[in-house]
Amino acid sequence: MMDSSTAGEDLGFGRRPVEEVVTDLLDALGRGEHEINTSLSTRRAMQRLHASDPLAVDAALAPQLSQLETAVRSHRSI
Repeated sequence: MMDSSTAGEDLGFGRRPVEEVVTDLLDALGRGEHEINTSLSTRRAMQRLHASDPLAVDAALAPQLSQLETAVRSHRSI
């Protein structure tokens, strides 16, 4: 799903190896979890901050906005 995005860890959108994600998903499903977040820890921190202070996330991303726009310009997702 993310193959068309070139936003990487330097922009806060890194990806984990598929094998690690699958292992985490299977483990979480085995524990009966219903919400499973396989994002990198840096991305999860951004998600938590967004829930409590979305303007802080905007401020953090603003200096890299043009880089982010370029990195996702051709990105398409479902």
